[in-house]
Amino acid sequence: MKGFEILFSEQMENGPNSVDRQKAVFKTLYERFVRPNEETFQQNYKANCRLKNAVQYEECAFDFVPIENGTYFVLDREAGRLCGTFTAQPYEEDERVEKTFTSILIADYGDIRELMPIILQKRWQNIYIVLNKTLQGFASFFKLEEFPAVLPPNIKLFAATEDMCRYFLENPGAYLPRKVFSPEPEKYDAVIEELHDTRVRRGVPSDRVFLSICMPSFNRGDRALENVRHTLAAQYDAEIEIVLLNTGSTVRTEGYQEIKSITDSRLRYDALEENGKCYMSYWSALSRANGQFALMLSDEDLLAIENLGAILEYLYTHQTLGAVAFDAFFEEDESLSYLVREPEIYPKGTKGIKWAIDCVRYFSGTCFNCACLKMSNILPRIESYFGNPFVTNYIQSVCSAFLANEYEVSNSGIKGWYIGKAEAVSVDVDKLMDIGTWYLLPQMRIQQERGAMCILGDMLRGPDLDEIFDYMINATFSLISLEYKYKGKTFTCSSDRWDALFHWPSIWKDHYRNCLEILQELEERFGNFSAVKAKMDKSFLYWQICKREQRWHTAEENLMPSLQAQVIKFYHEKGVPFEKIDFEGIEKDLKSWVQAFLAERS
Repeated sequence: MKGFEILFSEQMENGPNSVDRQKAVFKTLYERFVRPNEETFQQNYKANCRLKNAVQYEECAFDFVPIENGTYFVLDREAGRLCGTFTAQPYEEDERVEKTFTSILIADYGDIRELMPIILQKRWQNIYIVLNKTLQGFASFFKLEEFPAVLPPNIKLFAATEDMCRYFLENPGAYLPRKVFSPEPEKYDAVIEELHDTRVRRGVPSDRVFLSICMPSFNRGDRALENVRHTLAAQYDAEIEIVLLNTGSTVRTEGYQEIKSITDSRLRYDALEENGKCYMSYWSALSRANGQFALMLSDEDLLAIENLGAILEYLYTHQTLGAVAFDAFFEEDESLSYLVREPEIYPKGTKGIKWAIDCVRYFSGTCFNCACLKMSNILPRIESYFGNPFVTNYIQSVCSAFLANEYEVSNSGIKGWYIGKAEAVSVDVDKLMDIGTWYLLPQMRIQQERGAMCILGDMLRGPDLDEIFDYMINATFSLISLEYKYKGKTFTCSSDRWDALFHWPSIWKDHYRNCLEILQELEERFGNFSAVKAKMDKSFLYWQICKREQRWHTAEENLMPSLQAQVIKFYHEKGVPFEKIDFEGIEKDLKSWVQAFLAERS
């Protein structure tokens, strides 16, 4: 028997090509090829159609003629013409196709053959289809038994725009589409914007928060208010929440009262009765996050809301990461360019822990996987170390290190926040304890190292601990040396006071004594005590020779330290342990000679 397409063409050629003739031929062939399948199509439609309450079977625009293997001729009933074929190919997610956090809206397209290229373009998070006048066309495809399997499981169908609006207003946790495909995209962009505004004004929180933006704040209500207003300008709603935690403020509280009065579905305000330390505020804000991820942000720093989409996209496509670092815009101070890092994923274990210690030194910009935090019981574990000097100053690094020991972590390479202008740029060194900048002093860096090794010693064993210990020694020396570069910027003091604080032989000896004690305390946990001790001595000898960064000082300033280093190196290579070298005697012997040498040649 000749196929429908051939018979239709032959019949049309046998008579005048008029509309009436075409309709007559179409009706004859319809009765011959379509009618025998009518009962099956009706049963399929009744069982499959998600839109049957909006359009009756008789109102469908298309009919079908089976060919083979799920392929059909498509007939336009109203036009009385053949309009190609359709193959009901079951949907299968293609891992090669880009996965995206974005949801899309496809509006006013009724032919599934037009929609499928858009649907398959990416692995969209959600696909919303609004049909309106194209409803009868799309619904027709439910006549086919195989059609439901063609649609991805994340599709939501709406007969009309009003149905879609009602759905989003009744479901505050549903994510609005961020991309529109339609003959009139501007019209639907306006609809989505109005939906967003209505949802946030209602103040009903989302039950599907993906990202919590956590901001602890103390005695800076004005800055906190500015920050909250800035962040609420983001065009995301159900995806995010802002957790503003007032940590026992007693002054400048007017801004907090105004924050409390803001009605916005994304804003959560909470307050502590008393102020704890900075690390406790950080921990308290993080513990309040409802999202899958929590991005930490100081109240003086601002979220780069123009990059919020990129942040969400990165987290969505890297949901197995334990922690992520987002970089900062640093327009006012190019000396902070070290905050810009190439994107890189670090494996769990020592490489990830080094990342946590080295790259997560700033309060803002670190993002934690809350599921991993809960699964590994990390927040209670951190709480047990409250009072530890490293936790006190770098709780963000501690949290990252715990996660990095069990999960992959990463630098995102995405600029996620703006560094705010600090209120106290330069203070006298005697006031450091009052403003919290005391952690920059050499003795405090040494205490932080002790605290970090206490935590890492509980976490690691053997070669991993050996490696991290050597890394910590050099990291501590590097941080102390860095302060020379910022002399006069972070804090001010007299030259004599500066020399006393940063007297290298004293720093070096205190640091060595500290590391020797750590080595002895953790002896049973190291893999090879002798090898670790030898490597430690080698690192200390390196820093004795290099001292600080010599390029930041004059030749005269470098002369005395360089001579001391060479004498100490001489004694050490002759077999004298560092702890038995007479540093004061060497310095005293050299000092008079150097002074005479410089005076003679001045």
